[in-house]
Amino acid sequence: MKIEPRDKYAGVKVHLDGDEAGAFLKWADGKWSDDPNPSLIKFASKLGRKIQRLIEEVPNLLEDRTEDQVKEALEGDAEKISKQLAALSGGKDWKRVK
Repeated sequence: MKIEPRDKYAGVKVHLDGDEAGAFLKWADGKWSDDPNPSLIKFASKLGRKIQRLIEEVPNLLEDRTEDQVKEALEGDAEKISKQLAALSGGKDWKRVK
């Protein structure tokens, strides 16, 4: 599980690996209630702790971004996309572009 700030919006991005996403879908379907282990509570607690730590690092995490912050994020996105397109057209792995 990876948690990171959203650049253009208030809030967080949550990235789940395959097992985590599968478990979440199982819980969303109501199938977790048969689980003798309170794994849903553990999952939610882990997510909450990670968000809390991120708020400590980025105090304005839950606040709307200013126009300047949005502009900076969009310009960064555009630069990264240009690099990814160049890598892709050059036969390189576009996913490795930072």
